[in-house]
Amino acid sequence: MNTKFTKGMLALLLTFVLVFSAVGCSKKDDTKEPDTTPTTAPTQEPDEDDTTDVVEVVADVPANRYDATVTPRTGNNETSPLVVSIGTLDGKFNPFFATSTYDVEVYERSHIGLLHYNKLGAPEAGIDAPSVAYDYTQEISADNSTSTYTFVLKNKLTFSDGQPITAKDVLFSMYVLSDPMYDGSSTFYTMNIQGINEYRLQTSADILKTVDAIIEAGITAGDDGSMVINPADGVTAEQQEKFWSYLDEAGTGFAQEIIDYVNLNYPSYIPDYFAPYTADQVAADPDMQAAFGMVMWGFGSLDADGAFTDSLDNKYDLATDTVDAKIYWDNILGSYGYDLSDAGINVEKAGELSIQDYIKQHIFLQKDRLLAELRVLQALPPEQWNLKTALKENL
Repeated sequence: MNTKFTKGMLALLLTFVLVFSAVGCSKKDDTKEPDTTPTTAPTQEPDEDDTTDVVEVVADVPANRYDATVTPRTGNNETSPLVVSIGTLDGKFNPFFATSTYDVEVYERSHIGLLHYNKLGAPEAGIDAPSVAYDYTQEISADNSTSTYTFVLKNKLTFSDGQPITAKDVLFSMYVLSDPMYDGSSTFYTMNIQGINEYRLQTSADILKTVDAIIEAGITAGDDGSMVINPADGVTAEQQEKFWSYLDEAGTGFAQEIIDYVNLNYPSYIPDYFAPYTADQVAADPDMQAAFGMVMWGFGSLDADGAFTDSLDNKYDLATDTVDAKIYWDNILGSYGYDLSDAGINVEKAGELSIQDYIKQHIFLQKDRLLAELRVLQALPPEQWNLKTALKENL
């Protein structure tokens, strides 16, 4: 089943600039622009000579919210645990690193985000919304090239340990999700935010321009099915060849994302689409996970005895044979060749990252020697590019 899923309304924020203004907010008429003037903390001692009234900061919570610190719970609510029925848990109840759909269900009931998304997928903020933001505004530039978002955080929200939630905490979350070493399921770092690629890939805008020129020129399949690299302006053939030499390694990561996505979101489909195996068997076996990912994406099938056949007509005994992301990538290449367009290989992507994005990540995040070579070669005049072999040996 190769289903393309509608992304959440966070796509609303796929803009060029993301700015957070996190300040205390006074109560306001919802029909007016938000008042972002900081309020005075209630613990601040007034100056004896200052006749200005001290404004007490009131927590931005629903008026009817039950406050257990004021009225302690009693009876079963106080002493009895909440018992629910749920699938197998990995135990990672963390919005950054949850690895199963069941773990996600747990953390979604114990965490709130900057914005809340209603049943229609529309973003919401405000006292009655389960969100950290009290309000937010969007300012679009005159030429429509950028959008600036300003978020006003709620007063007196705290973590479970009583520590206040501040703008620094919101920014910390964004830095984690954009960190070069982040390997969780979030694709926040794919948003079109100024500077995010340079931060995520730990490189310069000039290097990214060179890489983008290579990607824009692209590759095609020759008459014999081999890869043909199209010439790129301002980039040497040597640089292009080196870049595209990482296609298969990046493709393995591309395929692994599909495997992870399927196993995270569709374990309940195993009885119908992956019998005779059970969810517990699949969860414990990486080969079965890969085969399940391929079956659900239309790149293979199981027979009645549980033998797996991929889309290239290769057969596997899942008890003894290896089925992994590399085999999956070979199947994708077998179906599309070197068509990297959105109608080709990229139509299969499970998340926001294209195969080109995976090559970028492989080069920069793995701190591959190509990064050093590109930097050195760009700093040298063309007549010195024959030093490449010697430079590679010393890097």
